[in-house]
Amino acid sequence: MKKEHSLILKAVLQNKSEKEIREIDKILDSNLDWIEIAGIALNHRLGGYIYKGLNTSQQKKMPTHF
Repeated sequence: MKKEHSLILKAVLQNKSEKEIREIDKILDSNLDWIEIAGIALNHRLGGYIYKGLNTSQQKKMPTHF
């Protein structure tokens, strides 16, 4: 599975385990295609769920234009 897809799926989870939080951190530290993430989020109307599903430190790793 592409890391962009994995990030979206893990970010929208309501109750995340510590393992899932660490996986999100690892994905965010890698080189991501934010255009693809934005496209999927807009197409499926998940933008708010993705943003709210990330903690504050994870949100800071996102590009400001996203």
